[in-house]
Amino acid sequence: MMALAGLLVVGCQEVPKGYVINGEVENMPDGKIYLKSFRNKMFFDVDTAEIKDGKFTFKGEVDQPLLFGLATESMNYPVQLFLENTDMNVKIGNDGETITVQNSPVNDVFQENAEKVFEEGYDIDSLISKYPDSPAASFYLYRYFTYQLSLDDLKATRAKISPVLANSPYVKDLDGIIKQLEHVQIGQVAPEFSLPDTAGVSVSLSDFRGKYVLLDFLGLLVSPVSQGKP
Repeated sequence: MMALAGLLVVGCQEVPKGYVINGEVENMPDGKIYLKSFRNKMFFDVDTAEIKDGKFTFKGEVDQPLLFGLATESMNYPVQLFLENTDMNVKIGNDGETITVQNSPVNDVFQENAEKVFEEGYDIDSLISKYPDSPAASFYLYRYFTYQLSLDDLKATRAKISPVLANSPYVKDLDGIIKQLEHVQIGQVAPEFSLPDTAGVSVSLSDFRGKYVLLDFLGLLVSPVSQGKP
């Protein structure tokens, strides 16, 4: 009976939830550090912690592993990591640009490929094939390779992502990009749109059906281009 009671107590114990970041910043004994979420290519503050004797701690919970950033007030850009519900040991280098994360399987994949994905000829298909259920691998495909691969290759690599990531925002965004690309392939009817001309009159692409149309996309932040606009 005592053994059974012991099993019941163990069985009723709550499974630990949430993440704990046990962090260290080299050569920064005191200050503040910010935890930032990443969405739409931007970082947003979600939490703040005090750095004491070079140490800091964040605690919380995420619905799924997602990309976040950590930044002190002196850093120009956050160092990046995936936040998942586990106890992670994090160390930020004194250059403010390097980070190591321990006890996080997602970050193992993320850190291992952080520089490799920018190398010429990097095989993203092999990464997805090796880690089909890794949010980090699917993030790299979405973030850096959607417009490098042909549509057929992109769809073939996307098909290798595990269904367990169906609700990942990176996979959802990837699927949305694939749908957009399917509508702008050579030989497809161009998507309809309307814009005002230089006189303020609304003009639709369909107004020129059957005619040749030249579209000139201008980057107005570039001075020579701005000077040459109509």
